[in-house]
Amino acid sequence: MKRFTLICICLSGCFIGNAQLSGDSLYESGQYFQAAVAYEKEAFFASSAEVRDELLLKKAYSYKALGNYSKAFDITSRIGKRNDSLNRQVLYERILLTYLSEEYQKAQNELLKWQVKYGEQSEETIPLKFLTLVQIDRLEEAKEFLNANASTLEMEQQEVDSFFEKKWKLKNPDKAYMLSLFLPGVGQMYAGHFFKGMFSGVVQTGLVVFTAWNVYNGYFFTGGMTGAALFYTFYLGGARYARNLTIEYNDQVKSKISSKFLQTVTK
Repeated sequence: MKRFTLICICLSGCFIGNAQLSGDSLYESGQYFQAAVAYEKEAFFASSAEVRDELLLKKAYSYKALGNYSKAFDITSRIGKRNDSLNRQVLYERILLTYLSEEYQKAQNELLKWQVKYGEQSEETIPLKFLTLVQIDRLEEAKEFLNANASTLEMEQQEVDSFFEKKWKLKNPDKAYMLSLFLPGVGQMYAGHFFKGMFSGVVQTGLVVFTAWNVYNGYFFTGGMTGAALFYTFYLGGARYARNLTIEYNDQVKSKISSKFLQTVTK
């Protein structure tokens, strides 16, 4: 198996034009995929486990530069826990990579690992902690966390107060869904789309009237197969649409908070 792996690595190297260059040289020249292949080859022939781990971390950096955050995260799982300094780098990368992959609950889990291992969040993880709390809908906790760590972020209290002067509030997608089931159109209004809600309510009311008129006049097939069937489709579809509109609204709010935060801390 080891021989087969070695053959695969060597053959992979044949397919890149600058295989003779080191991973560092390829990385610095912006050839990130080729650098990743070179780092894997160098890691295979590494003189020690510590050197191998450092090369694997560099390979993860290469995939991060390519925007393949999930692949980079998987590579960090191959790094041993031998060097505390390297472990700290690896754990930070895992937090960052899960956040960039938009796996926010996973990022929160990695942040908890950091806190267990190193105590309170450090200067490097505080921004990620705040952003992650926002993305998992814990705005009040994010506000308290920012207040507690304002000095570390070199933010004046006035800046913190100003940051939350607007009352950011998220809406409940399930509530929007239930409201639409209770009264068609209300869920869309709750999500902030008044006219879409009005349109949905008018259409569904019209279908109810159409169905009732046909049944009253003896056109049971037309009333049932056309009016009732369409109403049922619009009824459930409208509820799902209200939920999706609420999710979109929440995403916009969280995006505004994250953008404002990044602008504040990078001034």
